[in-house]
Amino acid sequence: MTLIKPGSPEYEKLLGQSVQKTTDEQRGVLYPYWRQAKVVSVSESDPTCTIELGGDGTVDIGGVKFIRHLYRPQVGDWVWVMQNGSSNIVVGMIGDLQAPRPSGWTDQVNTSENTTSTSYTDLATYGPEIANILLYKDELVWIEVSAIMSNTGGPGHAAAITPVVSGADSLTAFDTNSAQAQDLGAYMVSRRTLWTVTTTGLHTFTAKYKVINPSTGTFANRRINVEVAGG
Repeated sequence: MTLIKPGSPEYEKLLGQSVQKTTDEQRGVLYPYWRQAKVVSVSESDPTCTIELGGDGTVDIGGVKFIRHLYRPQVGDWVWVMQNGSSNIVVGMIGDLQAPRPSGWTDQVNTSENTTSTSYTDLATYGPEIANILLYKDELVWIEVSAIMSNTGGPGHAAAITPVVSGADSLTAFDTNSAQAQDLGAYMVSRRTLWTVTTTGLHTFTAKYKVINPSTGTFANRRINVEVAGG
């Protein structure tokens, strides 16, 4: 083994190489850089997507995370990717003309229909329903149902509308989540429920109907709203 004397040309060369190596390593950790990419697929099992990075050639990289409460990717989006070494994270879309995937959805059925069922059921015109919404574990979601409602029984009887969830998770019909009307005259009622997603995947939200105590409930301008609140 040859010893390198401090101050010699060999020593200065080795010192320079060591400084450059340290600088390069720090740059990879402390100085991430930005790249443009295209979303080619979105996972339905976790909050990740597959992106296509451009360069001399193109390469697909899977399992890339994103800031899910700021941006919900969809196939075809052009995005900014922060790259730090071999790690990537999608931080948002490129350009003002693109619209990120919405975090709120709505559906409405205007037809006025009635039921005498004392258990939650569908009306002759199904819904309203919001189908196949990709949600992520631990997200908080507001679910709101509303309708112009009346009940032939009056006080002590009620017409009720409530949301149910199917798909990756399930939420069954509960009176505690329902909007209820006990009046002979028709008026608008609504109810919001804060619900926690327990399984990442596709979720479907549907309105169901019943009466409380034998009577006839009538429902018009039925609506269901779903909005991601955070998590």
